[in-house]
Amino acid sequence: MSSAAAKLNRARAAIIDGRAQEALSMIESFVRALEEGRVDRSERDRLEVILTELRALALAAQSGAQSAMDQIAEIVQAARSLRTYDSTGRHHVATISPEAPRRF
Repeated sequence: MSSAAAKLNRARAAIIDGRAQEALSMIESFVRALEEGRVDRSERDRLEVILTELRALALAAQSGAQSAMDQIAEIVQAARSLRTYDSTGRHHVATISPEAPRRF
């Protein structure tokens, strides 16, 4: 395996493990090697497959992060709308049932 493919595979592992900074560093290192002509043209097809896989992983990670941000925004909005006391000053308890856990 060439050093270019190894860098992309390390970037893939970093994305899967949630180490975004390390993944970005590996991808930037690959781009520099590509720009400097240190990537063998005979490997182009194999590298394109790895890059396509990296793109899919990055899009999935972005989607997951966006989903988490949306959930946090919903939680904050729900917390702002909760009322502790009603208009007559009596204590009001709102029951909120948690969403059922989901598996992916």
